[in-house]
Amino acid sequence: MWQLESSSHLPKYQQIMQLIEQKLQQGALQPGERLPTERGLAIELNVNRSTVKRAFSELVAHGMITARHGSGYYLSSALSPQMYQPQTNWRHYMQQSQFLPIEPYFEQLRLQKQTNKQVTDFASGDLPLRLTPHIDLPPLSWPTIIAEEQQADPTGYAPLKALIANLFAIRSTQPVKPEQLLITSGSQQALYLITQCLLSPGDAIAVEAPSYLYSLALFKGAGIRIYPLPMAQCHNWQPQLEALYKKHRIKMVFVNPMYQNPTGNILSQQGREALVKTCSQLHIPIVEDDPYGLLTPEQAPLYQLAPENVIYIGSLSKTAGSTTRIGWLCAPPTVIHRLATARSEMEFGLGILPQVMAHHLMSSPTFANHLQTLALTMQEAQQQFQTQLREQFGNTIAFNPTQGGYHLWVKQRFCTKPAQYHRLLQSGVLLMPGTLFGGAATEARLSVINQETSDNAEAVRRLKQAFFAMRASSSAIIEGQETLRDGG
Repeated sequence: MWQLESSSHLPKYQQIMQLIEQKLQQGALQPGERLPTERGLAIELNVNRSTVKRAFSELVAHGMITARHGSGYYLSSALSPQMYQPQTNWRHYMQQSQFLPIEPYFEQLRLQKQTNKQVTDFASGDLPLRLTPHIDLPPLSWPTIIAEEQQADPTGYAPLKALIANLFAIRSTQPVKPEQLLITSGSQQALYLITQCLLSPGDAIAVEAPSYLYSLALFKGAGIRIYPLPMAQCHNWQPQLEALYKKHRIKMVFVNPMYQNPTGNILSQQGREALVKTCSQLHIPIVEDDPYGLLTPEQAPLYQLAPENVIYIGSLSKTAGSTTRIGWLCAPPTVIHRLATARSEMEFGLGILPQVMAHHLMSSPTFANHLQTLALTMQEAQQQFQTQLREQFGNTIAFNPTQGGYHLWVKQRFCTKPAQYHRLLQSGVLLMPGTLFGGAATEARLSVINQETSDNAEAVRRLKQAFFAMRASSSAIIEGQETLRDGG
């Protein structure tokens, strides 16, 4: 007889799973024995058939029962009442997590780079080894490192903070004091601290559209709702921000004003002033992500216009390489204290060694020359890459020219569905679909950083070849479908 306990507070499907486990352990069911049908058990237990189906599916995943096509469900023959021990359903826990599994495209991208040494890489935005600074390491001993640690507190290494404050003063008329700075393990940790400590699950934020922030899992993991702020209308932020604020109660605005990722756009001074003014009127703080700040000393940060309403994030990743996990966050002292305290409680502190190394790098006499050389290299790479695109593609690709940064945002006529980018990967041409950034499938991000200037023509030729092969195969599929519809 099958009967559920009326006093149980477990979901019905879990009660069914528990009932089957008990019958096995008690000997009422034997290994290899056939279970009732989904419909029959649902009627007997007075539950929906879908509830029984879910219970059976979970037990199949556990390896406790097997499904035989056309025959039903059976207890596994490998089980015995003495051997069987109920197991934790880890799959259930993982499915309930706010963090989504890795995007399949990213996983395929990683595998291609590992297994295919002949790829044409327009996907990676990391600084290649050939462009990283060549500076000797400082002569450090263990006692020296311990001594340097005395100059650090929860907000970071004092000499490094002082150096960053001085560099900031070159770009901004708003002075930055050490108590307004927090050294972080890259910009990602800065964003994580903001979402965990200044926002709450269910809060809404506005993010530029498109933006690389859509490809990150940290907002989803924090339960934050994201609403797009179209960049095409950045000359007049007020109407759209007011509409978002009234409808969703926006708590923060996240922007990337300089060489925006993925578009490469630069927010105009008019757009900056309009954004700051509107956010100040609505009492919405702005998070300014500025990874190219060290490469653009002539451009004042958004922070300068409203230091009390802007949280500024900078890093070394675009100038020293992605493995240099050093960033900094500039905000009012009360915010810095809150974030530093929370980080200490979470034991996400930053070790002294990478901070000492960053200070040595940034204070080196050759670092300023490295920044100038890198900025010129990227300007030249962008110019040549865009020239090659025009020559090879004509009007089949459109883009807004940019003078720097690592990326170019293109609109093309070859890939109209996300699945087609997976086929491009298989051909060895790597790029980032626009859908990963909140854009359309006909848009894509091309990173120019990975190609030697002398190799640009060949790289663009391979891109063209892959795109046209994609269009030809897509046309063949469509023609085949039309033939079938016509009865051919």
